[in-house]
Amino acid sequence: MKKLSNIPNSDLKMRRSNINMKTMVQRLAICCLLLWCFMGSTMAQTDKPYVIKSNDTIWNNPEDHSQGYSSIESHYLTHALTDVTTFDPETCIWYSGPVFNVSGTHHNYYFIESVPGQADKYHFLSAPLADNQPLGVSADLPTTSHLKNPDEIYYFYDWDQDAFGGGLARGHDDNGWWTVHWVSYNKQEHKWETSEDQYHFYDAPGAARYREVAITSHEITIVEGTESGGIASMTPATVEMDYVASPLTQQVFAASVSAYTYVYIPAYITYNFEGVNHYFYDDGQGQGVMEHGDIPGQQSSGNNTTWTYEWKLTGEGAQFLSFASGSDVLTTDATSPTVYYRHENTQGHKWATLTLTVTYADGSKLVKTSSINVKTVCQNPAQAAAPVVNHNDVTVSWYPTATQYKVEWKKASEENWNNARSAEVGNVTSYTIHDLEQVQYDYRVIAKCGDEYLDPPTSPTGTFTPEEAPDLMIYGS
Repeated sequence: MKKLSNIPNSDLKMRRSNINMKTMVQRLAICCLLLWCFMGSTMAQTDKPYVIKSNDTIWNNPEDHSQGYSSIESHYLTHALTDVTTFDPETCIWYSGPVFNVSGTHHNYYFIESVPGQADKYHFLSAPLADNQPLGVSADLPTTSHLKNPDEIYYFYDWDQDAFGGGLARGHDDNGWWTVHWVSYNKQEHKWETSEDQYHFYDAPGAARYREVAITSHEITIVEGTESGGIASMTPATVEMDYVASPLTQQVFAASVSAYTYVYIPAYITYNFEGVNHYFYDDGQGQGVMEHGDIPGQQSSGNNTTWTYEWKLTGEGAQFLSFASGSDVLTTDATSPTVYYRHENTQGHKWATLTLTVTYADGSKLVKTSSINVKTVCQNPAQAAAPVVNHNDVTVSWYPTATQYKVEWKKASEENWNNARSAEVGNVTSYTIHDLEQVQYDYRVIAKCGDEYLDPPTSPTGTFTPEEAPDLMIYGS
């Protein structure tokens, strides 16, 4: 097949003057549309971005196409249905898919309007049933003249797909015969509309083709070895904090921050369709994001001499800590915040992370962290999780409250711990007990503080009952 903008096919002229040929093409259109309708559910499973465009050939001699053409002018179907001759991702990308048609048999064309602070809005492409009428955009899924009803459907119509792409068309049952209304651009009236009844893509002047768009986002890339300044250090890197009620335990952290410079490749987005890459990015020349002929070159960040700080406490241990304000987030220009151990941790040692995020004027961010061990006063620990029970052994666990532990266990039926078995387990927070009977047991964990073990807890740390051994099943004759 030749491209629409090339010399018209002489067979088309013969078809226009030959009723038999016209009838044959009508029937061909019927078969194609019905086949597409049948295959739609398997060919389209997810929404995809598309551009829809019509190419207008500027002939050297409009009366004699054999003299060739000087250029091809593209007209893109935009969200506002206006005349745009260059690709703009903000207005020229449409989506199509079965999102609003659960069966997936047919696709809806729509675009997404992103409104800050609100849910995304969907706007659907629609068209009147009459010929040569302007296209419209509906804020809601229309009930007529759109992509939904079998008699009024816009299809991914794969006419000459391998060569130049399919068109966007509405099939219409006209007294038992399917005709095709193509989405086309009327260059005389400068508007998008549905074409006259047509049976072949090449019969529709200005008929638009759809092209799937591959969108690839590229993050900013800092050229290795070019960074200078930033966060030189943050101290202390790791610290332990023991609880004292008065005055409250506190720890001062310090960071050394300076101007930050680097060489980088800016972030950019690549839109690929019709075999061509379109590169969009801000080249730093004050014109904002726009299309460029190639990927961005290296740029210098300049001298970022202004910045802001954010200090934040996170992790299991953060619930016991805060800054002077009582909050776990501190946004300030101070380089030496003080962290307070404000609420006593009785649940066992827990770790918290202090994160410093420095944001520079150009939006670049640097991060440093320190680790804080929020310690519990040395004491006998509580059970951390339910015992893991098997038929001949049980694993018990506890919160960390010391550096040495002893585990004791006895049958629950025994009145005291005189005959209890025990094991000194060292600096761990779990232990597996073996060789047990299928009865209920009590266990307790005793912490070693300094050189001596503490007095055992008055109540068991927990209880468990081993599972019964599985029955032995013998099969045979």
